Amino acid sequence: MTADNQRIVAMLFDAIESGDVDLIRPHLAPDVVEVIPYAPNGQPGPFGVFTGREAVMEYLGNIVRGFSKRAVNDRVFYATGDGGTVFVECKGDLTLADTGAPYHNVYIFKVTFRDDQIVHIAEYANPVTFAKLVGMPLG
Repeated sequence: MTADNQRIVAMLFDAIESGDVDLIRPHLAPDVVEVIPYAPNGQPGPFGVFTGREAVMEYLGNIVRGFSKRAVNDRVFYATGDGGTVFVECKGDLTLADTGAPYHNVYIFKVTFRDDQIVHIAEYANPVTFAKLVGMPLG
């Protein structure tokens, strides 16, 4: 299970890079949840929560539409003993589509599986870096 789950997580990043996020749809459980826990305003609540396959697909589509370049580099995978959870350390090298501004961030993703499908994605990144990119207020 570990190798298959790692392959699916790698496919998720490959799909984002290529812009063909439909490749990941069959690997998302209908009740999948994606959470972005760190908020630029410094509050303990999450910055974003996407509940259900269609909401997660819309979020992934927004990444593809919002960034003209989407590279996920230096991927290092770690898995729990049973392979049910895969962690990935990586670096994003993106370009904002509407302004051409570069966006570089560091990430840790935690991807949890149930019955060979992704049921939970936690996307940890530096929220200050994103806030500066899009002109959001901090704190």
